[in-house]
Amino acid sequence: TRPLYAFARSFPFVAFLRVFDRAGKGIREAPRDALISLSSSEKEYGRSFGVHKAMDMMGGILGPIVAFLLLRAAPDNFKNVFAVAFVAGMIALGTLYFVKERTALLAIGKIKPRTFLRLPPSMKRYLGSVFFLSFGTIPIALLLLQTETVGLSIAVIPLMYAFHNFVSAFSSVTFGRIFDKFGARVVLVGGYLSLLIGYAAIAFAHDPVFLILGFFFIGLFTAATEGIGRSYIAYLVEADCRGRAYGFLHATNGVGALCSGLVFGVLWQVFGAGITLSIAGMMVIIGLLFLRSVFEHEEKMICATHA
Repeated sequence: TRPLYAFARSFPFVAFLRVFDRAGKGIREAPRDALISLSSSEKEYGRSFGVHKAMDMMGGILGPIVAFLLLRAAPDNFKNVFAVAFVAGMIALGTLYFVKERTALLAIGKIKPRTFLRLPPSMKRYLGSVFFLSFGTIPIALLLLQTETVGLSIAVIPLMYAFHNFVSAFSSVTFGRIFDKFGARVVLVGGYLSLLIGYAAIAFAHDPVFLILGFFFIGLFTAATEGIGRSYIAYLVEADCRGRAYGFLHATNGVGALCSGLVFGVLWQVFGAGITLSIAGMMVIIGLLFLRSVFEHEEKMICATHA
C-alpha cells in the first residue's frame, strides 16, 4: 500500500489504504510475538521483547529523520517520502530469509480441544485491562497536533516523532531487564504513570519545552508497556497457545486503538487538547484498576500452588 499513498487525493482513499495497511499489521504481529517468545528462555522474555522494541523504534527514528530531510528539501512533495518508505520496506521483507522458524512442541493427539478454544482466566482479565488501556492511549499522530499550538512548523513533526522513538528505543532493553528481575507490575504500572505525566505536560504545553517533556515521558511509556505487555503473555499461557493468545491481545489492542482514534479525534476537534487528554487519562486509570485485579489474581494462584 505504501506507494499508493502518493496517489491519494481524498480521505476515503486514504482510509481504504490504511485498512489494508493495518490488516497486514494484524496478520504479522501475533505470529511474530509467538516466534519471539518461543525463541527465548523464560528468564529472558522481557529482554527479548525489549530488544525487538528497541530495533523497531530505531527504524522509527531513521524513518522520520529521512522524512524531515525530504520534506525540508521539497516541502510539498510527499511522493518522495512514500517512495523511500516502499524501498525500505522491500529491503526489510528480504531479511525474513534469515529468520529461523520456531513452533511450539505439541504432543500430537494429546492436546485437549479446550486448549485451543479457551484462554486462562488470568489472560481474559488481562485482555479486559488491555482494552481500557489501549482506549486511553491517544494515537501519537493526534498528540503531534500540539506542535502547531506551540508555534512549530509542519516540518518539525517528524523530528518530534523521532524524538519519541529515540527515548523509547534507548530505554526498551532496560525496561525488559527490569521486567525479568522484578516482574510486570513495576514496569507496566510505571509505564502508564509516565503516560499520564506525558498527557499533563502536553495538555499544558504553551512552549516547545513542555511539549518535548511530554513526548519524553510518552517515549518512556511506549518502551515500558508495548514490549513488556507482550512479554507478560508468555507467563499467562502455555507455549502451545501462544499464537492464539497473541492474536487476541493484538485484536483487543486494535479495537481499543480504533475507539481511541475515533472518540478522541472528535473530542480533540470539538473541545481541544485539555479535555481530551483528561478523559483519556481517566480511561487509563480504569485500565490500571483492571490490571491490578490481574496481578492480585495471579498472586492468589501462586499462593494456592505453594500451599
